[in-house]
Amino acid sequence: MYHLTDGDYTSEYDTHLHYGKGTFPLNDLIKMIPSEAKITNEAKHDFKDNLIDFIEDVNYVKKI
Repeated sequence: MYHLTDGDYTSEYDTHLHYGKGTFPLNDLIKMIPSEAKITNEAKHDFKDNLIDFIEDVNYVKKI
């Protein structure tokens, strides 16, 4: 199980930003994850009543 998020690579704080909103080298990180592995979306959840932000995060990762 891999926990994936974006964030500020130079910060000591764990911000859990949406994919593409931070400075993590997501392309490089995702290449290290085995194809059969499970991944959890650890980006923050902005909307209480729907999954729009989750869907956008998943679609972002699918394009990598």
